[in-house]
Amino acid sequence: MSHANEIAELESVIPVLDTLYEEGEDCVHPLTGKIVSDSEYDAMRTRLAFLAPKSPVLKDVTASNVSTFVKKVKHTPPMVSIHKANGTLDERNKELDRWKRDVLKELSYKEPVEKWAVQAYKLDGVACALYYEKGKLVSVGLRPRDGVTGEDVTENAKFVEGVVQQLPIPLTGTIRGEIICKKSVFEKVKADWQNAKYDLGSEPKNPRNYAAGSIRQFKNPGITKERQLTFIAYVIISDDVKETDEIERAKWSNKTLKVPYVQTRPFRYDDLAKLEEMAEDLDYEVDGVVLSVRNIDDREQMGHHGGSPTNPPKGRLAWKFEEEHADPKIKEIPWETGRTGELIPVAEFPGVQLAGTTVCRCTLHNLGFMLRSKIGVGTIVRIIKSGKIIPKVIGVISGHTTPDYPKKCPTCGHATVVEQSASDPDMKSLMCPNLSCGARAVNSICHYLSTLGVKGVAESTAQKLYDAKLVKTLDQLYSLTPKQLADIGMGDRNSRLCVARIHMIDQAEKVDDKDLDAAIVKVQGKMKEVPLWQFFAALGIEGAGKTAGRALVSHFGNFQAIMNAKEEDLAEVDGIGDKTAKVIADFFKHNKTLVDNLLEHIEPQLPKGGKLEKFTFCFTGGFPEGKSHWEKKVEELGGKMASSVSKKVNYVVVGTDAGSKEKKADELGIQKLSLDDLKKML
Repeated sequence: MSHANEIAELESVIPVLDTLYEEGEDCVHPLTGKIVSDSEYDAMRTRLAFLAPKSPVLKDVTASNVSTFVKKVKHTPPMVSIHKANGTLDERNKELDRWKRDVLKELSYKEPVEKWAVQAYKLDGVACALYYEKGKLVSVGLRPRDGVTGEDVTENAKFVEGVVQQLPIPLTGTIRGEIICKKSVFEKVKADWQNAKYDLGSEPKNPRNYAAGSIRQFKNPGITKERQLTFIAYVIISDDVKETDEIERAKWSNKTLKVPYVQTRPFRYDDLAKLEEMAEDLDYEVDGVVLSVRNIDDREQMGHHGGSPTNPPKGRLAWKFEEEHADPKIKEIPWETGRTGELIPVAEFPGVQLAGTTVCRCTLHNLGFMLRSKIGVGTIVRIIKSGKIIPKVIGVISGHTTPDYPKKCPTCGHATVVEQSASDPDMKSLMCPNLSCGARAVNSICHYLSTLGVKGVAESTAQKLYDAKLVKTLDQLYSLTPKQLADIGMGDRNSRLCVARIHMIDQAEKVDDKDLDAAIVKVQGKMKEVPLWQFFAALGIEGAGKTAGRALVSHFGNFQAIMNAKEEDLAEVDGIGDKTAKVIADFFKHNKTLVDNLLEHIEPQLPKGGKLEKFTFCFTGGFPEGKSHWEKKVEELGGKMASSVSKKVNYVVVGTDAGSKEKKADELGIQKLSLDDLKKML
């Protein structure tokens, strides 16, 4: 690839990854379909800085390149994305019907959907949470990828219209919503861009990206004031708010809190098309309609997909609007091998204009997608830019054909195999079974280090380590010496820093060479303490990341029990399922030596225990000090929280004006506690 083409590709990919990060989604490479680790992202920016040091993309303030030094805000409950109905009209209607059936089944509703569902525009902004204590704003955090630990933008948010620093009433709780840039403001920004007072980086592509960069002016919050942003709320989480009806709560927010709140109205099927037409006349960007169960208690009782509070809630659905599309003809389909050994097909075609940029490549996801869709070279496909930035194939226009796929891995030359899902015959993956495949090894190194929080070891560095035969398996990372790295051309200082980072030496960049050498020698023989769930996620087991790690730790209690668990035992864990259980069991069966070698350097740490560590609690109703106050008390003693009532909940703590959760506890025979009962347990 020429330098010009490489620069163009980096300048198109990096903003996509920034957008995904800011939206709290997995950072999937728009061309290869692979998850991009933090270290891989850093390598992209470093490479772009080398090839084009004046690239406007490098001036953009994004979540990815500032998140390492800003303060954090912990979100309780987690801020999660909403399950989406997108694609063609038929596909969206099918997803809507499925959601409706699930709600009717789980809540035993009998009325027509119009009676129990409400709708509101889905804002296309930057999600955040405002935290109040007795009416005073104490912190503001953005929604992160994991839904839990977000960037603290409190000082910047004070300059955003709609963010009230002192509420009219002494409310303690959380107001969640979106920070946006109004269309009228953005039009002026675009017109005056060349004469802007501040160095704003590249010209913003859309209001959402502009808002995302503007709220992250950490070094100079005053710049945020110049950007004229607006906050619009869509959720209030507080025991001080008694309304259980979504529409009434929206009215309460507008009238009592004086906080702008997205308009909520009863759901009607016919309104979906009307709302899409009306969206053009709004002064802010929207990309769909959010449908919700109207009764808030019932919605909470439905819980989350997969049983994890970091997954999308079952009681909401985001109906996405139809997006701008193009119909290019595929010229080539190169395949790339990922860390799990799966080969990912990429469609290449003459550039087409979508949402203001030129698109010439797009992932085809996997072999199963190609076979089902009958996509090959010469096929004319329909593509959109999901979220106005991520290229995505949504269908075939013409030229259906039998797909051709490589019989050998393009990286190592090993014969490929087609793996078929046991539960769905249409789900097929093209795999390289060679565990020593270079592409698998390099991607595994990057994933492992990134998941453990190791920064600054780029993909190019991992490739050098592999090519020099210094690191073929993950455990060999811990035997590296600065001399070995210097001998393969990394330079004395960079070699020291690389080894120091692998061993998690804090602020290694600020230590001189002599002291760094001594620190490396000292730390090489010591165990690295890492949370058990994080170590599990770093192993790179397909479909089993941080959420699965936390669930397994909670269920089994120690790492050896997880390693030795049978497939059927793993499948009993919330959010795991039969397919993932088999993958986990197979991994430990075939990689025991590797894991044992890693455990000579890593000491997995269990969460701090307490006298309530064996119990799961669910709170319902109102409490004098607020529900979160008592949830925190329980968690400090090792207790676990559940957002909905199920057979796995040990106690339901009942406050004032309790809703359907109390009724569900009675149905399941779960012990109920009053606040006084809970205080005695504490």
